[in-house]
Amino acid sequence: MTALAATSAGDLVVAGDGELALVPVAASRAVADPATVAEFLASTTEIPDDGLPEDHAVRTDGVGTWRPDELATITKTAPSDPRWLQFRAEDNARRY
Repeated sequence: MTALAATSAGDLVVAGDGELALVPVAASRAVADPATVAEFLASTTEIPDDGLPEDHAVRTDGVGTWRPDELATITKTAPSDPRWLQFRAEDNARRY
């Protein structure tokens, strides 16, 4: 698993191994399947308490990948880069 998110309706969106899945969460189902929970926990790791969660996030647009240390120093981008990355680079360029 590389990403986990929840929709506004409470369903889960799971990404991993190049696949994306929507996992409906039934409101009446109060107990999770223990085997599924164990499998999920075995495939994940806790974010360390030594900083913000964003300090450990790896961002991707499906083509490029950017680690937190790279995002802190990037000052140049290509027109094809995601707009959020262009904004980050412009902001960093003003600081340095």
